[in-house]
Amino acid sequence: MSVKTFTAFLVTTSLVGMLSACDTNKNTDQPPVASSPATKNSPVASSPATTTSPASSPTTQPGKATQIQVTEKDMAILLSSPSAPAGPVDFVTKNIGPSPHEFLVVKTDFPADKLPLKGGRLDEKAKGVEVIDEIEVKDLPNGANKTLRVNLKPGKYLLVCNIPSHFRAGMLTPFTAL
Repeated sequence: MSVKTFTAFLVTTSLVGMLSACDTNKNTDQPPVASSPATKNSPVASSPATTTSPASSPTTQPGKATQIQVTEKDMAILLSSPSAPAGPVDFVTKNIGPSPHEFLVVKTDFPADKLPLKGGRLDEKAKGVEVIDEIEVKDLPNGANKTLRVNLKPGKYLLVCNIPSHFRAGMLTPFTAL
């Protein structure tokens, strides 16, 4: 092998190694997180405990789910956006509170102050309330991250932690699929 051929071989293998090291989405179980500029806090529900967190707007790639960043803490649910296009939505949920939480996506036209209650929490079986899907309390202890993918039709939804004391403390926020 000539010196010229050997040098070309070394340059080519070095470039391939550097390019593969730059692939940040390799071997990840979580979808990529949006990194657009943050926005200021703004309330999205009548409860003072429920606000939109400083975060990016929903991220959508053609053929993929819209990502909504969700932070649950005592006693609030913070969202990167109060709405997303109808279709597949990934709620990328993180519990930063000291206690476990749950996360329900509920389709309803009831305003927060008119929700049907049972035992101090949202009556999940009431007429006009449809639980689309949920992350159960056992799957969302302190420090846990969990992604919930749902396919939303256009309409109004509530995002709820339905643990009775958490729900009564205002752990719910409206969400709209456009």
